[in-house]
Amino acid sequence: CLMPNHFHFLIKQVSERSMENFMRSIMTKYVMYFNKRYHRVGSLFQGKYKTVRILSEDQYTYITKYIHRNPLTGHPTGSDLEGLREYKYSSYGNYLGLFKQSWVNTDDILTYFSKTNPRNSYQSFVEETGDIAKVYKEMIDLDE
Repeated sequence: CLMPNHFHFLIKQVSERSMENFMRSIMTKYVMYFNKRYHRVGSLFQGKYKTVRILSEDQYTYITKYIHRNPLTGHPTGSDLEGLREYKYSSYGNYLGLFKQSWVNTDDILTYFSKTNPRNSYQSFVEETGDIAKVYKEMIDLDE
């Protein structure tokens, strides 16, 4: 999910340091592109990227919810769900079957949800309302 001032990726590390190398590469290439495009020099980002290590299946599913709710006005606990489905800089549409991008793998997450029962679908999980800020804090530990 790409936001105006940050982004969120869910990346599975397959070998030691592969995520570090990927992030270094993508950040370097983006900074070079941005600096060339806008005729500037120097660093672009305030600091190092943040990682969250996934330790449980619940945390794994909830982090995708956090990522996909991020475009909601103000904070991921917001409620503009129509805008959420239409936000074009998110992989959420891949998970809803609205479009498919070969580099986005939805299979692992979607196996936790029903394809036939709308009440137990991934869309229902992401778009449910309520006091989810506490759940985010517990499951993802965003304040660390």
